[in-house]
Amino acid sequence: MEEHLKTKARVDSVLRELQAHAGEMSSSMIWELHGLMLETATALLRASNYKQPLLRLPNEILGQIMDYIPDLREDKEDNLRPFWRSGAADTLMLLPISQTCHRLRAVALGDPLLWRHIYATCLLAGTDGCIEELVSRSEELPLTIVLMNADPSLILSPKVCIRAQELHMVHMDMTVYILHTFFQLPWPELQVLSLTHSEETTWNGDNFISLSQAPRLRYLHLQHLSTFVSGEMPSLTHISLSMLHLRDCHARMAAFLSSCPNLVNVTLDRMNHHTTPRRPQPLVLPRLKRITFHDMTTPVIQFYLTVFSCPRPGLALQILSPGEVPLRRFPLANLLPQYARGAASSLAISGHLQQDEEDTDDDDDDDEPKLLLSVTAYSETNAFRICRPYEVLMQHLHRIVAGESSLANLREVCIVNVPVSYSARLTDIISSVLASLPALETLTVVLDHSQFARARPNLRNLPRSSDLSLKGTRLRTVRLVHGFSKHPISEHQSGSPSERPSVKLPLSKVLAQLLSRQYDYLDALILQTTRHFHIDGSDLEEVAEHIPTVRHETIDALPSMKYPDFCYEPASSSKTAFPASLW
Repeated sequence: MEEHLKTKARVDSVLRELQAHAGEMSSSMIWELHGLMLETATALLRASNYKQPLLRLPNEILGQIMDYIPDLREDKEDNLRPFWRSGAADTLMLLPISQTCHRLRAVALGDPLLWRHIYATCLLAGTDGCIEELVSRSEELPLTIVLMNADPSLILSPKVCIRAQELHMVHMDMTVYILHTFFQLPWPELQVLSLTHSEETTWNGDNFISLSQAPRLRYLHLQHLSTFVSGEMPSLTHISLSMLHLRDCHARMAAFLSSCPNLVNVTLDRMNHHTTPRRPQPLVLPRLKRITFHDMTTPVIQFYLTVFSCPRPGLALQILSPGEVPLRRFPLANLLPQYARGAASSLAISGHLQQDEEDTDDDDDDDEPKLLLSVTAYSETNAFRICRPYEVLMQHLHRIVAGESSLANLREVCIVNVPVSYSARLTDIISSVLASLPALETLTVVLDHSQFARARPNLRNLPRSSDLSLKGTRLRTVRLVHGFSKHPISEHQSGSPSERPSVKLPLSKVLAQLLSRQYDYLDALILQTTRHFHIDGSDLEEVAEHIPTVRHETIDALPSMKYPDFCYEPASSSKTAFPASLW
């Protein structure tokens, strides 16, 4: 410390001497000393920065920290929402970090992995050489490119095209017209492509986007376009088409799909603006595993069911219509036996809360999320889900489920997030449907208190003895499951689920129902709760007086259905998943 004080004193003396003789120095000497002092100040700042805890970390650790900085700016309305899972990130967020100090800049520029994403906006178009600089920083690594309402010519160079693995073009209001020439360049490594227009467009004739220069393309998403794609696409495995506006839309789509023999997943969303051909030609797509129809009308769905040669083994089909799209004259009664081929091994009737997208924070707080109802059945070879608003689907629940031969041997049913307090009529219908299943032995009722905070154990979903036929029922075991999940709605409540104190879960309603003698056929009642709840031992003893086997179990998490492998889609993006979607 004493030596440092002596050094400071000498520096102070030299600086005072310079100040005293500055008027006698030549201009060249003054500027030479000025430059020397700036270099000294920079060296001092670097030395000070290196003493900061963050900058003492090794370059490898700093690089990993920087890798977490870029995101997609989710608070922005124009944020990219890739339909298929994507690693796209906003690399521009690294620019301020790389300009903070010499050490961070050296680390950022020395790691090409940090710059493998090119996020180009219309504002970036006015910055000369910015794209070229970002591309050079990534060296020879594969590129993920996002054009957010930006001119595609920004990246239109062979150096960029040959390295692009992902390309997302969003809000192409002023650039859609050049797409046909844009893809004439070779894109030898391109595997993911999404083209999204921000508004509905008008028909623009017979122009097509040829993708023959992208021989490795696997994932394709088109939305709000008035043009379509062409070319043989044996590499394509996943395709999502949403609200396309072009002449002879469905005929052209079917023709294109016929050139994609290796398709695994097809998603069609709100493709209801055009008439369908009367006699569609069935396609041979041997690898097709998953089909999604979202907000589609009956004629369009039936057209594509024929195109995809449905039903057939190894296929998962879901019809999701959370809006007001009608399914008039749809053969609901034939769906389960056709698409859950053979004896369905599992059946679930589930509720899904859907917040109105038009609601804002300023809206009336009394507005509750809408309840969607889904019916899901699967066997070893096929799976089927249909989802509609609960007040619509409950009218068809008997047609979908009851009396079907594919469910004749069904032994277990799961009811998820359908509280009896939500709708007395829906509860009566579910009870009646369960009574119609001849082989039903076990019923599981799961209620997530993150979504339905006031839910309590209740047997009302079960068939009552007075409603059963002379043959009675084989139902003997009921499992009531209550707990909290990590549903987003729970974030608005105080404290995380793991921090909430244990709350007593009353069994008074169950006891009153057992006293009615309407459920004397039960042999076992299993109560399962997460650690947020406890059940009084005296309550269990009272219930045990009416059912031979009663027990309480504490579980770590709410159970979920175990679907076959073909019901899972590794490439799905959680940000764009449809409400109540299986994948």
